Amino acid sequence: MVLIPVIVGLVDALKGYGLPKKWWPVVSVSLGIAGGGVYFFQGTGLVGC
Repeated sequence: MVLIPVIVGLVDALKGYGLPKKWWPVVSVSLGIAGGGVYFFQGTGLVGC
């Protein structure tokens, strides 16, 4: 599954741009929930994929 490396890469990029350390887990969980929702609801019409 490609989702996990994408989330890790995005969080690492945000670290480089100066995202405070306490926000790293919040961003990771948020991206994981959003990505999981898109993956779970694809093809149902609830998400435009």
